[in-house]
Amino acid sequence: AGAVLGQKPDIVVLLDVPAMTALAQLGPGDLDVGGGRTVSADELQQALLVEAYAQAGVDSAAQRARRADLQNAASQAVSRLLNSDVPALDAVRTLAELARGRHLVLWSAREQEQATLDRLDLAGAVGVAPGEDLLHVAVNNTGSNKLDVYVDRTVELEAVVGTQTADVIQRVRLTNRAPKGLVPYVEGTNKPGTVVSRVEMSLPPDATVQSMTQDGVALQPL
Repeated sequence: AGAVLGQKPDIVVLLDVPAMTALAQLGPGDLDVGGGRTVSADELQQALLVEAYAQAGVDSAAQRARRADLQNAASQAVSRLLNSDVPALDAVRTLAELARGRHLVLWSAREQEQATLDRLDLAGAVGVAPGEDLLHVAVNNTGSNKLDVYVDRTVELEAVVGTQTADVIQRVRLTNRAPKGLVPYVEGTNKPGTVVSRVEMSLPPDATVQSMTQDGVALQPL
């Protein structure tokens, strides 16, 4: 944020398109997504994550316009929260749910404020208290495309807990639901429509990996 603004910010608010959609749903009326087009709050995510990429393609000027439209949509969504007559309890519930899913995170340059954000779980940290459990899987697209929005992701965990140890099975399933006919900027030019992802699974330092498989084929743990 400091590099973009040319000065160190006091506060940073990070929100993604699902967060924009949730905030937009707090108030009435359509939102301007650029090019003289307006959409409802329910249509916002589709417009920004799918249609905008398809329309912009690889043209640099069109991409700059897309980013400007994205910024404008974010401003409109936040204005719904700040300027509308939304009941306070509804607003708090929406913000809490977004923070819980890490769709909305806050950072403050003031240490005391940042400590408060950490305590309220609003800083995006993945902190685990002693004795608590954590399941953490990260998926990174390495395929030079914009197909993430079309991928369904599920994580399952089975655990048999003994007195001293636990036997744990984790399953991560990625399903590519990308339709045919997407523009090259979205579907990619190297193996168009194919999703290539790096999956990272966090394990306790004293865990023993007994086996790993991908599509039923055994893998060598790193």
